[in-house]
Amino acid sequence: DDTTAIANRAPVTGEEKVYTRTDSTGYCAVAYLPNPNGNGNVLIIEGTTVEATEAGGDFLLSEDRLSGFQRMLHVDKLPYFEMLLKTSQVKGTPFVATIQAYRAYPNQH
Repeated sequence: DDTTAIANRAPVTGEEKVYTRTDSTGYCAVAYLPNPNGNGNVLIIEGTTVEATEAGGDFLLSEDRLSGFQRMLHVDKLPYFEMLLKTSQVKGTPFVATIQAYRAYPNQH
């Protein structure tokens, strides 16, 4: 599908309502939240392309990137969160993932 996109149900100032992929840009939604049935946690990674999903996984597995996000939130322990990563690639180079938008829920632990 050429119009794969991620909808932002509650955009804040500076955010888009819809993020649509292009040939060189994709998006990956990542969520770390409490399990709805009350036991444990869930980690969801979903991208507009396979490569965008992979870039989201790489972001989460990078100690530098994840600890950078934690520092950005000014917290000692990573809270529950939702994040939208923008992924881009120039042919023949690795994907780069940058945080496009996020929501943190520090009081839900």
